[in-house]
Amino acid sequence: MVRFSQRLSLRWIDIGSWTLFLALALLHYFSARPLWMDELFLLDNIQRFSYSGLLGLLDHSQAFPRVYLMLIKAVSQPFGYPVPVLRLFPLVAMILAFWVWQKIFRQVFIDKTSYALALTMMGGSYFFGYYAAEFKPYSMDVLVAGIFTFYLLGGKQPRYFFWLLPFCLLFSYAAIFFMGILILNFLAEIIRGGGQSLKGLSPKLDQPAVIFFLLTGLVVVFVYLTDLRYSTTHQPLIEYWESYFICTHSFGCFMESFWEGLRRLATTWYGKEKVFIQWSSFLIPFFLYGLVRFGLVAMVREKFKVQTAGVIGAFLLCELFILSIIKKYPFTGERLTLFLSPLVFYFILKSIEGLKPWKPVYDFFVINIVIFLLIAIGRNFYLFSQYYH
Repeated sequence: MVRFSQRLSLRWIDIGSWTLFLALALLHYFSARPLWMDELFLLDNIQRFSYSGLLGLLDHSQAFPRVYLMLIKAVSQPFGYPVPVLRLFPLVAMILAFWVWQKIFRQVFIDKTSYALALTMMGGSYFFGYYAAEFKPYSMDVLVAGIFTFYLLGGKQPRYFFWLLPFCLLFSYAAIFFMGILILNFLAEIIRGGGQSLKGLSPKLDQPAVIFFLLTGLVVVFVYLTDLRYSTTHQPLIEYWESYFICTHSFGCFMESFWEGLRRLATTWYGKEKVFIQWSSFLIPFFLYGLVRFGLVAMVREKFKVQTAGVIGAFLLCELFILSIIKKYPFTGERLTLFLSPLVFYFILKSIEGLKPWKPVYDFFVINIVIFLLIAIGRNFYLFSQYYH
């Protein structure tokens, strides 16, 4: 397996992963399956409400970033709201998300086998293929998560990149998690630098800190007044997700819901059927070990400065845990936590890399993952092909 890894060409890994991802996503998209359930509810909202009317409580207990929803309305309305146009932005968002996360995986995985497996886990995933062609905001969450992660990891970026980050709040709820991390880093650097500028946070920038805070504050106020004050307090919506929050009624209930959330984070993404969730259970120990070693331990070692993929993932899970405890964001939300899954892949694969000194054991688990993914991907293609019947 190590020899095979050495022969792998990054170029062919990229070509293969893009072919897999686009084939699965476009197979689903061009099936033009009829809108259903939440998609129909969202269509009803954009048909009945004016643009200003969308800046308020949505009907049918729906939650959707309002500016993103208005953009979809603006593009689809002239054509009579056809299915392919309604799903166009989610498709574009997922394609861009795959591109961004490919760059991130190239940066965090030196080992070619891990890099290839990470792209295959993402590109061949049922949920990534499904939400690439679903009139829902989850693909945008994955894109925004990638944008923030790419920024936090550093590297070559456009000068204006940092100033675009607050506007991600207009398009994705996931941006709230990352903005918390960004502000934490920002405050830490202000303390170290005497509060003079943004220079400590981003070497490419030397602007007054007040500009960033003012811009972020304005966007946050707008999002709260037009969206969050409704979606976070709307009782029917909260009741719908009640079983997905961490339970606080008793210790046993707490542990059961907490474990269920971790289990789903490790096992949900690869195939739709229960058999794939059960089969992927062998990945749970790797996820938990990676979360502890490359996340929580690294967080303490790096003095809570968030600059590595593992620490980013650990902080996100801590935020998710807190928000779930106070009943604001589901911990076991599956599609609502899709934006976390690339970092779950990171934890799993970095843990498996640690088995390299024991080559037979390492090869055993890599081969198991490959077989598992091939069967799951084949099943995913079959499921999406059924939409054409």
